[in-house]
Amino acid sequence: MHPLIFSERYAPDSENQENSVLVFDIGTSTSKIGSNHDDGPIDIFPTILGRERDGSKTRMVGCEAKYHIGDEAHCKRGILSISHPVANSRIEDWNAIEKLWEHCFTGCLKVVSNGKSVLLSEPPKTSKNRDSFFKNTRERTTQIFFEKFEVQDFFLANKSVLAMYDKGHLSGISLDSGDGGSFAVPVYEGYGLNYATTYSSVSGIDLTNHLATLMMKRQNDKRIGCNLSEFENYKTMKDYFCKVALDYDVDMEKFNAGDFEEKGYELPDGTVIQVRNEQIMVGEALFRPELADFKNSDDEKSNYDFFGSVQQSPLLEKLGIQNILYNSYMKTCSSIRRDLLQNVVLSGGNAMLPGMKERLWNEMWSRVDPAINLGKFIKPTSSPVYASWVGGAVLSSLSSFQDMMITKSEYDENGPNIVHRKCFM
Repeated sequence: MHPLIFSERYAPDSENQENSVLVFDIGTSTSKIGSNHDDGPIDIFPTILGRERDGSKTRMVGCEAKYHIGDEAHCKRGILSISHPVANSRIEDWNAIEKLWEHCFTGCLKVVSNGKSVLLSEPPKTSKNRDSFFKNTRERTTQIFFEKFEVQDFFLANKSVLAMYDKGHLSGISLDSGDGGSFAVPVYEGYGLNYATTYSSVSGIDLTNHLATLMMKRQNDKRIGCNLSEFENYKTMKDYFCKVALDYDVDMEKFNAGDFEEKGYELPDGTVIQVRNEQIMVGEALFRPELADFKNSDDEKSNYDFFGSVQQSPLLEKLGIQNILYNSYMKTCSSIRRDLLQNVVLSGGNAMLPGMKERLWNEMWSRVDPAINLGKFIKPTSSPVYASWVGGAVLSSLSSFQDMMITKSEYDENGPNIVHRKCFM
């Protein structure tokens, strides 16, 4: 039986509060850190690291460059060289990610890492051609936590499966869409089905870039790109005003006929920008990426993307979010499909777009077997951005979780390979 059973779902091991597990959920743009005994993450910060540049006035000659992490790096970005350790849900800068993990212990939680128990979320495994990269990443991560941070116990957990745990379900399809892309992961009896996991590289960053492109084009702005502060303004506009249309073509006709409500956004300098049909054009790119000017990885990077070091994913991976959900569903065994469709759980920043749940319901209704009663099967998590962290806290609070973790003695005996035998959610 899977260790996550409903009798334990709301019954954490309260007798061992002192034996807490630290939960790290490191995302492409945001990191969530806390203990499994906390009601929520106690620290949330941007997943960025800034290094003082050579010749900086704040750096003494002969001294090692100082690093700034999260909000501090963001505030001082003008005088720092910024690094993004995670891109498209993958670790791209190991030196930076080590410093960020260290910051999680000493800066966020104010603890030493030695002797602690840690649950770290990881992205789903998506395809066979990533087997080697995925395997090496897991082993190197495990090695760092045991050898550099000297933790007592360690566990790697699938982000999408954790989001399912947040809703208290063991079976369903977890649809996670954020700044690292979109993943559809079937979960059956508590385990993610890797063979049926599907991925689209269309991300929240892509949507912000798309809004910037549309707005600058309408304003006859001839610049190729925009600076970071402007990008953040567009991100705020996306979060406040953009939505997913139930019927895009019908709604566009209304906008073209003038039957719409403009949304005004006031910039820091007092200028007011009107958001018109961009309100639905941005969300539609999640379902029809071909409508947006998403670039291939071989093309020039988008200057609108303030994650300037992030490589754009291949165009062929930019699939509509409804397609990855359906494709994932169809890859599973026919005998469990009905159970999976009873619980489609939405998480990630893009899940917060108004209309997302209703549009996905319509898209799936038109495709699946009519004999399957879908009902109201699509369920956003209570806090989509924090769903994986909350799921990690739920899992690590179970008394049975102690036996799931990799112990220091097991690591010393087996080496980093032990992660594949013990962490297989």
